[in-house]
Amino acid sequence: LPPPPPPPALALWFGVLVKQPHLPLISLASAFIWFTALELGALLFLAWHNAAYGMVLAVISQAVARYGACRLYMWVEGRTNSAFPRSLSDLPCSLAVGFGFGLPSVLVQSTSVSLTSATSSATYYLAKCPEVSLFAYTAVISCAMFIFHVMASLLVLTVGKGCADAAAGAGDAPGGQRRLWAAHGVAAVVHMALSVETHATSQVEGGCVTALVLVLVTTV
Repeated sequence: LPPPPPPPALALWFGVLVKQPHLPLISLASAFIWFTALELGALLFLAWHNAAYGMVLAVISQAVARYGACRLYMWVEGRTNSAFPRSLSDLPCSLAVGFGFGLPSVLVQSTSVSLTSATSSATYYLAKCPEVSLFAYTAVISCAMFIFHVMASLLVLTVGKGCADAAAGAGDAPGGQRRLWAAHGVAAVVHMALSVETHATSQVEGGCVTALVLVLVTTV
């Protein structure tokens, strides 16, 4: 039998990011932005202690972080390309930003599950989800969220920014900015859909199976 394919994070890291020295730095900066947004969202959540508010705040904070990462990249690109034309390319840089957002998300989810079940047996099931192991459930959700973060960065920095640059070149800068904002909006809406699917279905008996199906369909 052929060996199994590598996980998406490792494939992206070794297949793309390590081949250009500036891409790991972009991923590191993006991870810092993501963690900053997560901390700010957590502080706001402490003021309400409501799971629904926390979910909305998490999505909003990460959407703001993605917008900030996009603006920062565009600023750096403008300064860099003025001295070294075409030294930065949108596609690999957007993959680096997505990696910086996606990998911390996977680590946070995996660590929380490991700490929750540290004193239990190797196979851990929740009372409301006896059909799927908590480790398997978290692995699938984490993989889907990683893919989402990468695709969202591609949408914003490759499609949205590309449309904005093309519109600006044609003399329609406001229209290009509207397309860029639309890309950010689509990414935020999909993120909210994924969060609602995992949160709402996990509150009912056996809902984790439904959550896995919905999350995979939405990610695809």
